[in-house]
Amino acid sequence: MPRWPSCGRATAAVRPASSSTAGADPHEGDRLGRLKLSAQGTAERDRRVFAACRERGIPVAVSMAGGYGHDIGVTVEIQRRTLLEALTSWRQWNARGAWNNPAP
Repeated sequence: MPRWPSCGRATAAVRPASSSTAGADPHEGDRLGRLKLSAQGTAERDRRVFAACRERGIPVAVSMAGGYGHDIGVTVEIQRRTLLEALTSWRQWNARGAWNNPAP
């Protein structure tokens, strides 16, 4: 008999979750990042992360990080687009009731 029988019941109720550190440092204009993604590329990165989690019914917490571009306005715009992608995904999540009906 397991020493902690209640742990099985507790862990059975735990749902998966994810976190995304959505930095602007992969952008082509960043002084420190070396991935050289375009602004469209960073937006696509965000869409893919949010879609993958949403399709699986996995909530995702987003934290903003990175961004050392020469033009702070570009960095802010990339971060703003990440937040807009998160908002769009959240709306899609709620429209299908993903929390109550996770994907199989």
